[in-house]
Amino acid sequence: MDFDDIIKENGFDPNQIKSLSGIEKMQFIEYVQDDLDYVITHKSHPKLIKYYKDVLSELIKTYGH
Repeated sequence: MDFDDIIKENGFDPNQIKSLSGIEKMQFIEYVQDDLDYVITHKSHPKLIKYYKDVLSELIKTYGH
């Protein structure tokens, strides 16, 4: 599955996650975590870091049990 289509810098739609299986949701959360680690490590623009933090936070609140 290509997660790049789900997470776009111009907006994240959490409704797209609902159709994923449990394993795919877990893989997507890990994918977002890896992206967040990357943008933090490379000192990306603060808005991009905040975007990934917000997406990860929303995913954990909704699907992280």
